[in-house]
Amino acid sequence: MAPTNRRFMVIAHRGASRYEPENTLKAVLKAIELGADGVEIDIRFSAEGVPVVIHDSDLRRVAGISRSVSEMRLEELKRVRVFGREPIPTLEEVMDAVAGRVLLILDVKDPGHEDSIAKILSSRGYENVVVASFLPRVIRRFRQLLPRVATALYTFRRSTAIRDASSLGIDVLLLRHNVVTSELVSKAHRLGIKVITWVVNDLEEARRQLSYGVDGFFTDFLEIRSALLTGGVKSSTL
Repeated sequence: MAPTNRRFMVIAHRGASRYEPENTLKAVLKAIELGADGVEIDIRFSAEGVPVVIHDSDLRRVAGISRSVSEMRLEELKRVRVFGREPIPTLEEVMDAVAGRVLLILDVKDPGHEDSIAKILSSRGYENVVVASFLPRVIRRFRQLLPRVATALYTFRRSTAIRDASSLGIDVLLLRHNVVTSELVSKAHRLGIKVITWVVNDLEEARRQLSYGVDGFFTDFLEIRSALLTGGVKSSTL
């Protein structure tokens, strides 16, 4: 059981994806409405290099279209409806809608267009943004382009997580929930690195994660947040 004086963040995984189509404006805004402390979204790029918000590299799962996101121009992508309901938003549209109200974690899936994201962040501000990736070269590039932007590394690897985080100079370590340990969290905290885990979808697991000392977790079930608050655990900001 997590101590009742712990502070934590609950991050909406792909927005409030149980209520609205994942990674859409409606999902992001619903997450804010439901009290999420942050929202995680996935970033890929259109054929002309525009950052768009979608998880998969192609449209088969979300729209039944056998085409890659990267081969389609923005005009074409805008005609697609996610699960037949909502359009694919651009990063600019999401940032304008969120307007700094909650933490926004950008999971950058592909390398090569980091400058286009950096330009958007520079024009809109990035005080409440974390740029994240599984790819170290993406993180290194953002640290060159925007040295003050917060960065995060996703990893499955318990054995190399701290070493990788330290060498990259990141602010947040994003760990799969089943590899986290109290010792790993303590080591990260001693280096000044926050630890957020993914994806935690039941209350018992959420309490277990907080008992390890993590700073927060991604979830598809935002109801977990209110259950933890009712139990005396306090929400926080990054």
